[in-house]
Amino acid sequence: MRPLQEQAGPMLTMLRIFLVSGAAALGMVSVAIADMSGLIGNTIVEHDRQNPEVVVKTQLYADGSYQTWVSGGATSKGTWKERDGKLCYTQTSTPLPGYPTYFCAKGMDGRKVGDTWIERGWADGRWYQGRVVAGSN
Repeated sequence: MRPLQEQAGPMLTMLRIFLVSGAAALGMVSVAIADMSGLIGNTIVEHDRQNPEVVVKTQLYADGSYQTWVSGGATSKGTWKERDGKLCYTQTSTPLPGYPTYFCAKGMDGRKVGDTWIERGWADGRWYQGRVVAGSN
């Protein structure tokens, strides 16, 4: 009869190969999680570049909810979450006319108070200027 170490040799070799290949596969998988911490508790202010009188203000709350105010008095509420590096909104209140009930904003990763940007981003392709201001405004 062969010693136990000799019998276990091929099995240990297979186990080592399995563990090494499993670790390599895990190393190849990367999950991008966007940083939205600079937005929570502050206000995202967006101005429609074609219609400067249209202003949208959004506040994100730490519990995953948000509230949006649109110039003219319309408001909406819903939930937000980071998804694939984007900030995604799902409206849970009565939908605002002309605005989607689900929308993902790209480029919000790492934004914080004082940041400004210009981007084409509303559902109808309009350009807007955005900024993050401190607190609730």
